[in-house]
Amino acid sequence: MEPKIKAKNVTLITIYDNYQYNPKLKTGWGFSCLVKVNGKNILFDTGGNDSILLGNMEKMNIDPNQIDIVVLSHIHGDHTGGLTEFLEKIAM
Repeated sequence: MEPKIKAKNVTLITIYDNYQYNPKLKTGWGFSCLVKVNGKNILFDTGGNDSILLGNMEKMNIDPNQIDIVVLSHIHGDHTGGLTEFLEKIAM
């Protein structure tokens, strides 16, 4: 039997994508989104470029230090490229 996770509210916020949906944000090869669920902030993937990831997070008022969990969907550069600088930022 698989464990069940109950969540009343789940919010997905795209931080980084190939397609421009918000002209204030930079686009790039890759994907990253913030998943807000059960009081946790989950960074799902980190895009392909660390400066774009962190720049978009800043523009969206997303504090890297408020991320509780990082999940990487798979190990391709367009999903893990922002991880190193993200980790360095929260270690400061």
